[in-house]
Amino acid sequence: MKKLIYLFLIMAAASCAPHRVCDSTVKEDSKFMKMLYTGRYEGALHERDSLCAQSKQLMQDTAGLGKVLRSEKQKLAKEIKEHAELKKLYDNLEKSSGAQLSQMNQDLTRKQTELEEKQKKVDQLEGLLKEHQAMLDNLFSSIKKALVDFSPSELTVEMKNGKLYVSLLDKLLFESGKADVQNRGVEALQKLAGVLNSHSNFEILVEGHTDNIPIKSAVYRDNWDLSTYRAASVVRLLIENKVAVERLTAAGKGEFHPIASNDTPEGRSKNRRTEIILVPDLSAIMNLIK
Repeated sequence: MKKLIYLFLIMAAASCAPHRVCDSTVKEDSKFMKMLYTGRYEGALHERDSLCAQSKQLMQDTAGLGKVLRSEKQKLAKEIKEHAELKKLYDNLEKSSGAQLSQMNQDLTRKQTELEEKQKKVDQLEGLLKEHQAMLDNLFSSIKKALVDFSPSELTVEMKNGKLYVSLLDKLLFESGKADVQNRGVEALQKLAGVLNSHSNFEILVEGHTDNIPIKSAVYRDNWDLSTYRAASVVRLLIENKVAVERLTAAGKGEFHPIASNDTPEGRSKNRRTEIILVPDLSAIMNLIK
């Protein structure tokens, strides 16, 4: 019973004791309060003071952390904004680069197609040129073989500039100042016509040439007139030997295309000639070039 009364008095005194805030001290003149303090109460007060100190430190730490947090949030917001701007720039660049890349791919594809087409044309042109050269070589051999009985002083056969030239000298074909073909010339033209009929893909140009000595004749006004008549005579003889007229062209060149000097008899003799120029059909090549 005494213990209960004593405990009650302590509790009452504790409840009536003024509330201590953190870091407050007990007044020394309160004898009654000193009597009431026990080890447990002191421990509670010590614990409370410790908690108060921790609370203060926690508040300080929290304030510091809040400041750091706000700073970090500001940095983060700035970085988020910068990232958004960079992303927008990247997207724009990607779109722009994508469009440029697409255009470049289209250009490359077009160029590749053009190059392939050009290469194809070059290959075709090469093939056609080889074919034409083969035809020229074959015709050259055939004419040389057909005219083997005629000497170089009567006629020559040569290839130049993609054409074949059969040059028949004046003394083989004509008497001086005349345009009628002699027998020896007829024989040569007949043999030549046989070869030309088996090579129908060649056009035939017949050109008459003279030296520069003016002609004195009641039939021909000048060398130009004579050269034209001689070319026409050769064309007519070829037509008589079944050469298609559509392939033939006659032209008189007179004295204006010499191949030697007219200052000597030998040179003038070379200039008095009739040239049969054989031109391969180039229409396929021209169409390919176009």
